[in-house]
Amino acid sequence: GVLRARRVAGVAQTAPGRVYQVWLMKQGATKPTPTDALFTPNRGGHATVNVPGDLREVDQVLVTQEPAGGSPQPTSDPVVTAVI
Repeated sequence: GVLRARRVAGVAQTAPGRVYQVWLMKQGATKPTPTDALFTPNRGGHATVNVPGDLREVDQVLVTQEPAGGSPQPTSDPVVTAVI
């Protein structure tokens, strides 16, 4: 798959035992597909994350706060939604 580095800014620190997880919403899908892209921001709220996979059929990239290790489905509302 294709990896694209994306920078995020102004993101709150995660709670202990939590990370941010990247999700891909494909065209026509009703729920997002999980990725293994997990990150925590630095103290300034900045992070760089590689978005895995082929983004040609993806409408949105979402970020949610999840348990450490990630989740197979979102357990929280998106804190970042990027329309591509």
